Amino acid sequence: MLLTSGSATAASLITGCCGLVALRYSWRQPGTVQRLISLAGWVLLASTVYFASLAWGSEFGISYALAGFTLAALVLVAVNTERRPPKPEGAAIGTRISTSAARKLLTFLAAGPCAGAASCQLTLATINVLPVSEINGMAAAALLFPVLWGIMAYISVAVGRPARYAMGFAAIFLVSSAVIYLPGY
Repeated sequence: MLLTSGSATAASLITGCCGLVALRYSWRQPGTVQRLISLAGWVLLASTVYFASLAWGSEFGISYALAGFTLAALVLVAVNTERRPPKPEGAAIGTRISTSAARKLLTFLAAGPCAGAASCQLTLATINVLPVSEINGMAAAALLFPVLWGIMAYISVAVGRPARYAMGFAAIFLVSSAVIYLPGY
């Protein structure tokens, strides 16, 4: 079957959205049904990467698909967010509620802009140090950047210490910038 760029793009969008919805739905289903829905979701996401590669080429299609997964998942999470403040009655005197708005904002900043800037600079520093041609360096950067950003964002959210990881990402940013911009490297 021969796909045009427009139909490959449409197929990528449709399979990506269906895959994310299937994964989201599988989290709430027990047993065998959960495994089947989860498998279907991952197969749909893999086909999304394939269709995106057909539409935009391998180097950009994979990056666009990963960025699209991130944005679509953000929309799914935002739609299912509860919009009421936590109840402070159960908290002991002198303790703080761990789901404060400041902590959520810091987690967002650590996983978003801080991890993004650090992964961008780390990718550029890595490509500058490696002995590869310019075109191979660009292809490697197109694949490495979203992977690094995803790993850094996942770690900063999963571990639950956003301030520590924001400072770590700032250190990665500064060291990578020194490698890139200071003479002698």
